[in-house]
Amino acid sequence: MSVDVKTYYDERSRQWARQFASGNRRIDRQRALVSAAIRRDATTVLVIGCGIGDLAYHIASRVASTAHVLATDISSEAVDIARRLHAHRRVTYRVLDAVTDEIEGEYDVIILPDTYEHIPAPLRKTLHERLARAMSARSMCILTLPSPSHQRYLKEQGEGLQIVDEIVTLDDLQAFAQDVGGELSYFNMIHVWRANDYIHAVIERAAAAAPLVSADRTPLKRAPDSVWRRRLLRATGIRFLTSTFRQWRIGRTLRAVVRETR
Repeated sequence: MSVDVKTYYDERSRQWARQFASGNRRIDRQRALVSAAIRRDATTVLVIGCGIGDLAYHIASRVASTAHVLATDISSEAVDIARRLHAHRRVTYRVLDAVTDEIEGEYDVIILPDTYEHIPAPLRKTLHERLARAMSARSMCILTLPSPSHQRYLKEQGEGLQIVDEIVTLDDLQAFAQDVGGELSYFNMIHVWRANDYIHAVIERAAAAAPLVSADRTPLKRAPDSVWRRRLLRATGIRFLTSTFRQWRIGRTLRAVVRETR
């Protein structure tokens, strides 16, 4: 992508790290999806658009206990923060543009967390070709992205959109699946901040043999448990303490980054 796009994400990586420190419902829903979808025996995972590394760390530490995770982002600033904030022995963070740079290796799971909508529509085919080469025979792609109605809402409001923010439809995801030799095995409109404002989708090359909620995965019906967990944490004060510690830790990391770039 252009230098302007990379600069845009470099400049905003610290801002998004601070937002993460306060908690983010969208990220909570991402974690629930990958926890439900990823096979526990997955050995290689690729995260495209890893940001500050929280999802990659969650996968390595909580979901796929033996998998090596390659987490990439076009922002060198975000990757630097991720290496400091979410270091893990089985996670490698790397600066990479998935549209222009070759993706080395083969992966059981490829995740695009709120990434696909930031790929310019004319470049989607190029991305599909690269991902198809990086997918194993049993590979799955997991995507989270805003729904068309939410994108239109943000456009009408005149705020909330990023430098590249495309509308992605069900037909677009079907075309994605066809290009990488897979099937759209899971598609769900979910509620994050507004009704039907986000899409969760899974594309699989072996969809018929391994449905999303098969016995070897955590079923999606577990997601409502998190509501009761949040209520318990609020009632006991643990949520407040956790948030405070996370804000302190992220603030310390960001201050170190600022000192080293002066």
